[in-house]
Amino acid sequence: METTNIKSIDIKTFFTAVAAVILCEALFAYIAPESRIMAKWAMLVLRMVETALIILITVKMGSGASCLGFGPSTWKRGLIRGCIWCLSFAALAGAGMAAVYFFMDRNPLTLFGNPVPHAFWPALAYILGAGLIGPIAEEVFYRGLLFGFLRQWGAWTAIIGSTALFVFSHDLSAGIPVTQTVGGLVFAYAYEREKSLLVPLMIHMSGNLAMAGLGVLGKTLGV
Repeated sequence: METTNIKSIDIKTFFTAVAAVILCEALFAYIAPESRIMAKWAMLVLRMVETALIILITVKMGSGASCLGFGPSTWKRGLIRGCIWCLSFAALAGAGMAAVYFFMDRNPLTLFGNPVPHAFWPALAYILGAGLIGPIAEEVFYRGLLFGFLRQWGAWTAIIGSTALFVFSHDLSAGIPVTQTVGGLVFAYAYEREKSLLVPLMIHMSGNLAMAGLGVLGKTLGV
């Protein structure tokens, strides 16, 4: 794997940012609204606050935005490479769906659930969470902060370590977390290879929105 120019995050910066996140989570658990829909909106606000704190702490205590893969010099390349990665995965997904249809005689849309609520405000909260705020918060924490901290012990330590914690932060009650594991490895590897957090962020956002959209399409078509 090529030499990285991702700057490592020192232990003081890392634990200060993690402590800020833990404090926010504890405060939210204490004041979280009882209404389910209000709790979802409050969770989105929480994720935005945590993300802002991580960025602020890392920029002020570390070596600037480059510590999190947001250095200005990476923006153009990150956008271009992110588009290439997204289009490549879209082509692979299309080929996979075609294979399911032609070789397994099964409508590939049945492989996707429909997690999007029917009501407008819950649906909007879900789309913002899954397609925008959630991916930004997770990429800044797991790939930006955690990966940046673990990177000082080598690329594969950072890739495997950040992926493991990413997987275990999700609900594992449904069985083997294949999607989270593959996704975590892809996001981490893309970050290591392209040196810009924009790349895994774009892959994460487009993947979440695509799965939700395909689920809605399948439900609409009655498959």
